[in-house]
Amino acid sequence: MIARNCRLHDVQDVLDEARRFLSLPRPEPAQHIAPAPAGSPESARRLFAMGQPIRGTLVESYLRARGIGDLRCLPALRFHPRCFHRTIENGPCETWPALLAAVTDRDGTITGLHRTWLARDGTDKAPLATPRRAMGQLLGNGVRFGEPADVL
Repeated sequence: MIARNCRLHDVQDVLDEARRFLSLPRPEPAQHIAPAPAGSPESARRLFAMGQPIRGTLVESYLRARGIGDLRCLPALRFHPRCFHRTIENGPCETWPALLAAVTDRDGTITGLHRTWLARDGTDKAPLATPRRAMGQLLGNGVRFGEPADVL
């Protein structure tokens, strides 16, 4: 009705006229949160946060198949049931179960992430050309499995 009476064609112009008529203030622009750049420490932290503890998952099966039996207290490792994998840049995405390993600095801040995509039954790495990849800032940092001591 406003568009017809005021001979307006653009939706934004119609909304502006309705606000003016009703004496309403212009709304604040929506705050845009930019996505973290791919491969950044922030995207590594977000992906790690989406993972779940490894107990009872394919990661536990994978590690046991590799002879790693003591899986108590491994907060640096997580499981993601559908982690994206892209063979080539801008190519199609697939999802595979993945072992996520947090790379941290000396203060314990996650700076990067190692991803190991797993076979769907958890017995081996996924049958991909590159089943392991890292992201974030890795130099000088590492995956930590407990407190440093004289004997590891």
